[in-house]
Amino acid sequence: MVTLPHGYGMRYGGGHPLGPQVNRLTASEHCDPLARTPYHKHVPVRVRPAPARETPGEPS
Repeated sequence: MVTLPHGYGMRYGGGHPLGPQVNRLTASEHCDPLARTPYHKHVPVRVRPAPARETPGEPS
């Protein structure tokens, strides 16, 4: 199970979006057939490990 709060991607005062924009993360096929609103519950996901980060070298 993966949970993700819906932050609506709102912008206040022209700043950065607050919270995830779930509509951009859901597939266009996974939506209500009439309104075309994305389903936000029970969305299929694929989970995989993030790539390993390279350790930065020592400063010279």
